Amino acid sequence: LFHGRANADWMASWVHQGFGFSPAPTLPFGLHQHRGGTCGVIAAVQALLLRELLTGRRRADPLHVSPGVRDEALVQAIVGALWRIGEQAAAEQRAPPRATLVVFGSRMALPSPRDMGRDATVLDFATRADLEACVRDRRTLLQRQDGAGVIAFAFSCVLSAGGPEAVRAHMDATGLGPGTLLGAHGYCTQELVNLVCTGRATSNVFDGDKDLDGMVMCGVRTQGAVGLLSLFEHYGHSNVGQCLKEPEAPVWITFMESHYTVVFAPQGVTPPGGRSPFDMYYYDMLANQDYIIRLTIDPSGPAPRRKDGDLVPPLEDTLRTKWTDAHITWNGVDPLL
Repeated sequence: LFHGRANADWMASWVHQGFGFSPAPTLPFGLHQHRGGTCGVIAAVQALLLRELLTGRRRADPLHVSPGVRDEALVQAIVGALWRIGEQAAAEQRAPPRATLVVFGSRMALPSPRDMGRDATVLDFATRADLEACVRDRRTLLQRQDGAGVIAFAFSCVLSAGGPEAVRAHMDATGLGPGTLLGAHGYCTQELVNLVCTGRATSNVFDGDKDLDGMVMCGVRTQGAVGLLSLFEHYGHSNVGQCLKEPEAPVWITFMESHYTVVFAPQGVTPPGGRSPFDMYYYDMLANQDYIIRLTIDPSGPAPRRKDGDLVPPLEDTLRTKWTDAHITWNGVDPLL
């Protein structure tokens, strides 16, 4: 399901990646990605963590959050993702919701395929409260920077959905072979990102499902807990629906040039539906970012006119797929080209 073949080796960027936080004191909310490949999962969990800080039970300013509140937000993000997946699976099967958590030993080291049955622990939960208690108890294992916490979480997502065949049922049947959750170079596919964020491993980001001459293409059916904006839409290669453009919380995963990052509103700020300017923060888990990037978005525009040869930050084009023709100010930070 992940690699397209049995007993495939995981890349080192996955084997040694947990849900640890950035050492930068100005980014206490930020998860830290060591190497490329895992960005889709980490960005999805980062977005859900920010949602917890902005709208959850223990709200806090992400830029000034304490370690204790931040760690609990990580627990709630992981629990929320797994339970949402379990609820989606239960609704389709007309059964009570359940969720699964996978852990790998005391050091969270990825077992070999031969030893997986011996060294991996699979825990099944019939209540969210029990799942929450277990994730809280094992949070430090999932955070180990030298452990395989991200892989364990990805396995947990698949099992919470009902297993590989249940996950594949929501992927587009292209006739080019079975769908996978990892693509070229070990990068996450959109299916894996959608599984974490929406509960279903759909191949598309448009609203609802589409029937193309008998081939059903599955999209997003309900409002997202967090959103997504894609540079592909700017180029006309995809269409992100309102379920992801208008999420429950003002947090969006941004997909640009094979990399997932996040943008989010400051605490207490909801981007207006009108034409008033507002601020957004941008964070890249992989870029060794050590300061917050604050953007000011003026939906009334206009966006600067382009001339041949102009370099336009991909983030600006991505944001304009939602705020069309917005004028975007970087507030003293060099634009990311």
